[in-house]
Amino acid sequence: MKRNILSLVFFLICIHIHVSAQNWMRLGNVGMASCLAVDASGNLYAANYLNQNGYKTVIKWNGIKWQELGAGTDPLNGDASINSITFDSEGNLYAAGNFTNKPYEKGVIYVAKWNGTNWTELDGNLMNAVRKVVIINAVVADPSGNVYAAGYFNSTNTYDISVMKWDGQRWTDIGINPPYTQRFQGGVYDMISDKSGNIYVAGGLQKSNEVYYIAKWDGSSWSEVGTGVNALNANGPIYSLAIDSKNNLYAGGYFKNAANHYYVAKWNGNTWSQVDAGMDSLNPDTGVQKLMVDTHDNLYAGGTFVDNKGGVYVSKWDGTSWSAMGPGMSNPLEIRGQIMDIISDPNSENLFASGMLFIDSDQANNYIVQWKQPLNTATAVAEKPVINIYPNPCNGLIQIPSANEALTVTVLDVQGRQISSQILVQGDSYMDYSDLTPGMYTLIFIGNNISYAPVKFVKE
Repeated sequence: MKRNILSLVFFLICIHIHVSAQNWMRLGNVGMASCLAVDASGNLYAANYLNQNGYKTVIKWNGIKWQELGAGTDPLNGDASINSITFDSEGNLYAAGNFTNKPYEKGVIYVAKWNGTNWTELDGNLMNAVRKVVIINAVVADPSGNVYAAGYFNSTNTYDISVMKWDGQRWTDIGINPPYTQRFQGGVYDMISDKSGNIYVAGGLQKSNEVYYIAKWDGSSWSEVGTGVNALNANGPIYSLAIDSKNNLYAGGYFKNAANHYYVAKWNGNTWSQVDAGMDSLNPDTGVQKLMVDTHDNLYAGGTFVDNKGGVYVSKWDGTSWSAMGPGMSNPLEIRGQIMDIISDPNSENLFASGMLFIDSDQANNYIVQWKQPLNTATAVAEKPVINIYPNPCNGLIQIPSANEALTVTVLDVQGRQISSQILVQGDSYMDYSDLTPGMYTLIFIGNNISYAPVKFVKE
């Protein structure tokens, strides 16, 4: 009885701490990480980390520390910047930019693929045989696993914008060919796929009247998103796109409304509108450089807009109003610089931001920062209890202190595949995972009377 009371008190304290925590926290000095990605298990990945050998690479946050993908045995070894990373539906990670397959030896620019074990190349020589790649600004995978790369390509001694498609065997140039006299200033800044596999591209795409637009690929042809009286007709370049669960498309960038304010535009399938044009408008002091939608369809915007103290912030639209996620009474961390990417973990719903970010007066280091989402009272009450394991990271042997009931324990890898399952008796228990390869794993605990929260651990 005494143990149960103490457990309840500890659990309530943990809930209080979790509910109260709502602030930005730094996840280590990693240099200028221009792009982020999150896998299905909630692991965070960042690109452009400069490793000890002087190469650009992709790193992974395992909840405790950063680790380079393929470090030592199969590194990426990027000799130039990584401009975009993304996951496909199978959990493969893709990276693209202007790095080459022969670092510093006049190799060709290509798309790299990480399958969880090693890096491979999506046939850069074949890609460059179709059209010579000058730079790749964006890479995305559709729900069917096709990979698209957008950027500058060389053709008959001229540079133009195009999109290349990889179907698993070959590259195809699908171009960008709406019925306009095209002018490109700055290339492609963003590219996304909706749940039906349509591809949207934005950036410096202009019509003959010099207004900017978004191009849509439906699998066979390109078209403008909104035409005639329903056209966006942005008066500046479009930097970022986002899509919510209802298939609404959002666009942000360096374009302004009639009141000369930067804003976020929304396409509902028929017309463009400003995301809240009333008294509660976003009205940032500079353009929007990144948009992101979470699993609850909250929209987030970031860039270089600042609060009255000079700190940059992320602004959140909850469907009713905009609110600033920045420094305050509960968040003493003053973030300055430029936000270049925002991403959400669909499991914890925490946010991550990256770019040229420094903390307070520490301008010598760039950080990735995390926003811990608060839980409301109803959610906190329903939160599953956590089983504490140690040590974590481990070399193989893990202890579960004083389990209150017999448990079925299942181990999942980073892609959600079951590795093993066993039954633990009540009381102190030990699990031997010495045979697991080093990496991140998730423990799923199932009891007779209690549903427990998943626990991540690192096998070194």
